[in-house]
Amino acid sequence: MPLSPSADTRRLGRPPLGRRVRTFLLSCLVIVDVVYAATAIDARAAAAAGLTVPHTGTTLSNYAGAASVVGIALAVAVTWRHRHPVLLGAAGAVGSVAFQLGPTAALIGLMSVVVWRPPRLWWMVGLPVAAVTVWRVWVDVMLTPKPDSFWRTILEPATGSAQWYVAALLSLVLLGGFGGMGLWLRTRSERAMAPPAGTAWRTG
Repeated sequence: MPLSPSADTRRLGRPPLGRRVRTFLLSCLVIVDVVYAATAIDARAAAAAGLTVPHTGTTLSNYAGAASVVGIALAVAVTWRHRHPVLLGAAGAVGSVAFQLGPTAALIGLMSVVVWRPPRLWWMVGLPVAAVTVWRVWVDVMLTPKPDSFWRTILEPATGSAQWYVAALLSLVLLGGFGGMGLWLRTRSERAMAPPAGTAWRTG
């Protein structure tokens, strides 16, 4: 049975400010994703053509600019993740495939589906989100020049190159992290909505 976001919020007594802060932080994650994705699009294209890799801050190509607009729209859509989690997950996956964006919006959608929707929908959303996550992390780690790669900038040493298993482990961590957070939030919500021990729901 899907949970009611509004009812759950009332039962847990969450202040509106706290919810807005969480939404803001999740939207910031999507924005960070978009920034790296947009610059990486041009960096990969330049590297494939044998040109000097452009530095962050140069003018984006039309395609990278369009990807940025779509990414910003996804960041705004995070606001409605409680009401339309399946749509957010699907839109995030499509954005990753069509505009080479990272999987952050899709992962947030998956997390929200786990929290607010019945388990039968988890796999329907989870499988495509998992496929997109593995693909985009692989591209970022293995095919994107280091100055414009999010994960290589964080994890890769000054010398050497990333190994294939780095992308695999990162994908598992992302999927497990967002999915696990969704399960934890769902469990906490169900416990908060359950009647106290030794009592029963009254009807009528």
